[in-house]
Parts: sequence; C-alpha cells; structure tokens
Amino acid sequence: MPENAEVNPVVEPKAEFDVGFFTINFLSTDPHGFEVQTRHSLPRRDRDPVTGLPATPLALNQEQRGDLRRGMGTEAFFALPGDFPHEKRPDVRRLFSLIDQTATLKEQAGTTEQLQEKLMEMRMLRKELRPLFKEYNLRDRLGLKVGTRNVQKVGIRKIERAGNKLLIDTRPISYPVYAVASSPDDTEESLDLGAVTGTAGVLITADNKMILQYRSKKNSPYGDMPGASFAGMLDARFKRIKLENGKELKTGVLQDVDDTYIKESSAEERFQEIAIVGEDVTDFRIIGEARDHVREHDEFLLLAKTSLTAREVAKRTENAPRSSNARKLNGQGDFHFEENFLVIDATPEAIETLVTQVKCPRPPTHDAAFIAAGYNMMLERTQEEGGGLKAANEWLERMQEATRQNYEDMNKIVKEFYEQHPEKLEDNKPGKPKRNPNAYEPYYFPTEQGLPDLMNELYRTGLMTRPETDSSPS
Repeated sequence: MPENAEVNPVVEPKAEFDVGFFTINFLSTDPHGFEVQTRHSLPRRDRDPVTGLPATPLALNQEQRGDLRRGMGTEAFFALPGDFPHEKRPDVRRLFSLIDQTATLKEQAGTTEQLQEKLMEMRMLRKELRPLFKEYNLRDRLGLKVGTRNVQKVGIRKIERAGNKLLIDTRPISYPVYAVASSPDDTEESLDLGAVTGTAGVLITADNKMILQYRSKKNSPYGDMPGASFAGMLDARFKRIKLENGKELKTGVLQDVDDTYIKESSAEERFQEIAIVGEDVTDFRIIGEARDHVREHDEFLLLAKTSLTAREVAKRTENAPRSSNARKLNGQGDFHFEENFLVIDATPEAIETLVTQVKCPRPPTHDAAFIAAGYNMMLERTQEEGGGLKAANEWLERMQEATRQNYEDMNKIVKEFYEQHPEKLEDNKPGKPKRNPNAYEPYYFPTEQGLPDLMNELYRTGLMTRPETDSSPS
C-alpha cells in the first residue's frame, strides 16, 4: 500500500453527546473539521414500482392534513422568486387557499354546490398559472429543503493531516411536512419524509469574541432567547440537464451536498442575519452533526472566524436584512425573523457557563453548535496549556452531564410555575401547540413559562456586565 494511501474505516452512527433533547452524532477530532460527501440522492417519496404510487402513505390525521395544506400554500407564496410577476402573486395564494377549501369541504361532506363551485374556480386558476409555474421551474418544487439520511463517518489518515469525512444520503423535503410531522411521537415514516437538515454556526471575531443571536419575539418557535451566531435550513438545489435546443431542464435529483454546498447555504443565512460576507470570513469548518429531538431534524454544526472585531460586527448588524432597522428603513426586513445580537468571550469556559448555567433555553441544536465549538477550541489548545484530545474529551464528558442537568432544572422551573398558576395552561396561542405542564414549550416565550429573563441571566452568570459598567460592543 502506498505510504500516503487513505484508510477508510466506516464508523457506524453512535451519539457522541446525548442529553435527550438533542444528540451530537458526530464531532470532528480534527480541528480542521469534516469533509462532507453525498453518497446517494434519494427520491422525495419511495414509490411502488408497479403502481407508481407512494409506497408509504403519509400518516397524518385530519387536523394535520389541513395544517399541511395551509402550510404548503404559505411556503409556496414566500418561495416565489423575486422576478415572479407581482400581479400574479395573489393568484398563487388564492390557488392554494382553494386547494385547502375543496379538501376541507370533502372531509366535512360539504354541499355539492359549494364543492363544485370551488373546484371549478381552482381548475381555472391552476390552468391559468400552469405556464408561469413552468416558466419559473416551480411546479411541485416550491419551498423544498434538504434532508440528510444514513450519515456515516469515514476516518481518513494522510501524511499531511488526520481528518474525518461524513458520507450522507439526501432527500428533498417539503418544509410544510416538517412543520406538521416533526414531533418525536410521529411515525418513523412521517419523520423520514419530514425531517429537514439545517446549519447552526458560531462566529468568532478577530478579538476572540463569540456572537450570539438574541432572537426576537417575532421568531417562532424559540422566540426571545439566545441562539447560534447564524442558522438556517439547507434549501434544495436540483441538478440540471442540457437539452438539444440548448435549454436546461431542472431534474428531480438533488445536487450533491458537500462542503461547498453547506458553506454557500450558511453564507446566505449569515449575511441575512449579521451582514457578514465571504471576504470577511477567514476560516470555515464543519465541526459536527447533530439531531434535535424536540422538533425532529438534523443540523450541521459550523464554526467560522472573521477578520472583523466584535465592534465592527456590531456595526454591520445594525442594517442586516433581518435586523429591526432594515424593516424600519426600507420595509424589506423579514417580519418572521428579526435578530439582534450579543457578545461573550470565545472560550470553552464561557460556552460551559452559557449552556450549563443560564436558565433561559436555546434551540437544542444551537446548544449543540456551542458545544461543538467549545470542543474544537479545546482541541486547538496546546498540550502545555492542558489542551489536546484528552482534555477535549474530558471537557465533553463533563458538559454532557451538566447540560442534561440544566435542561432538567429549566423544566422543573416550568412545572412549578404551572403548579402555582394552573390558569396559564389555558392561555394557548391559536394554531400553536398547547402549553406543556411539565416542560418548556418552544412556541411560548421563556418568561411566559416562569423562566427568568435572558439579560438578567447573562448578568447573573457573569457572561455580560450590566450597562452602567459595560464597555462591550453589544
């Protein structure tokens, strides 16, 4: 065997960090991070070879099916490209509304006259919009995301470095299916068709600070809480084939998801949320892969470093597309998500305090991103400073138990709050899950469930100092 040949033992999935609410399935033991390679691109639905129909029905109840139809309409509308004719946009919304209305009438045994009227309008509108959907390559692929499946780690050994590669299968996923079929209680088949994959990244500044999003109350779920520096879902991109006439046709096969795909996708989210562009980034690493078990989905964990100081990042974020200012200045801010940000030290010690002591929840896979970043920092510390793989693994083991305990503590606070205020359990938001009497529910703000205010927690734990003595850029 040549001296520089690769040795690729496949490592079967086994969670390297498990606190129940989320698992980190893979962490890179090489500070440089993972390579990612697509093995197979799976179809959106597995189909029976004889009938051509989906082999596995989507196991949803009637209420979920209604939510799914409405979700598909909303997702389709917001996924329309910028140059889609504005005068036709209301017609797209109307079409999906009619699809929902006709299905509802059928389920509720509505009158024949009502049903026929809606069906006729739906068919005429669909016929009118079909050429536009074809022109813009929309049709059935509006709002599709990427789902990763069958992730495996392959160890790589080379002369120049030691590293790891993640092999993945991919599947197109409808975001509305994720919205209605992401509970751990859903069937395995539904989760396979609905579990999307996203990215959660930590940004470290030139002056060794770490950026935290302070997610606004307009975020749903997980509003009014801290989060990763940037995060989002992997949008589906499809392979194209060139026809004899020179035109390109979009296929139903996903482009291979690799390091570049993930980097480009996360770069868009990073720009939208904190206005950091590619030339500002000096380093980018894929440092882990995790699974959220509160709303079942997968996440690539990222670490990025920038040449900008925290103060310079603060200046950039003031007018980021998703900032409050963008909405005020030009009306273009995203009214579903508005982020502001906070700054803490970029050290494993600060991450440990954030994840294990702050009694204000974070989205589970955002915690996974912080933990993966801390692990990566530990790997980079020299042996003289007590770092390296041994110290990193000891830190990780300590973090697992302390993180699990902090989640249990927060749920205990919530349970005691509802025991003292049982009337609050009836204060549910329309179209959202009911409050959980025993645990934190991400569709309600932490302070609505008896948990402490975020800023007070950051002051209490010493991660930030109070405004009167604070000289940080946040």
